[in-house]
Amino acid sequence: MIFETSEGLEGLYQKSVASLGGFTPEKKLKKDLGGRVSYIFTDALPASDIENLYRRTGATFSLVPKLTDIITD
Repeated sequence: MIFETSEGLEGLYQKSVASLGGFTPEKKLKKDLGGRVSYIFTDALPASDIENLYRRTGATFSLVPKLTDIITD
């Protein structure tokens, strides 16, 4: 499970695909997430192309609008 804001999810994606090392973006993201993320709880969905990539790793999104109030830097 991941609890993260949409901005945070986009940041994770950017860091992951910045250096693919021979992997496809989908496989690199899945590898960087530990290969076992099934659920992502977020305040809003990230950009659609990033959302689709997370979904292709097998993750399911659940929206939790109040998450923004819980997560602090």
